[in-house]
Amino acid sequence: MLCFSLSSLSSLRLRRIIGRSRREKVRNEQTREELGAEKTVVQKIKKRRLQWFGHVERMEEKRLPNAALHGHVEGKRSRGRQMDNVREDLKEKNIDLTRIGEATRNREVWRNLVRASSSAR
Repeated sequence: MLCFSLSSLSSLRLRRIIGRSRREKVRNEQTREELGAEKTVVQKIKKRRLQWFGHVERMEEKRLPNAALHGHVEGKRSRGRQMDNVREDLKEKNIDLTRIGEATRNREVWRNLVRASSSAR
């Protein structure tokens, strides 16, 4: 739901920049192409989330962001649809979760992996 809202808001803003109404029935992809916007807002957010994940993975394990990322909270989740998380982004990009530690330790390898996965979509 959040992705849909961000996409529609982004498309609305891009149409407003170019001076186009929804009544013209031009696809959002064409509007983005005309303005030179290569990626959608959702794609940019997912790429930044993966970059952040690599940054936190390189931290010492006792640091708070790393502990929060890998920690397990006791209790039940609240009702409703849960928010997307980094692990879902990794699975979506077909990044192997078992060898993720060695990939994030080397910045160049991780950077290339994130770039390749973000340009593939």
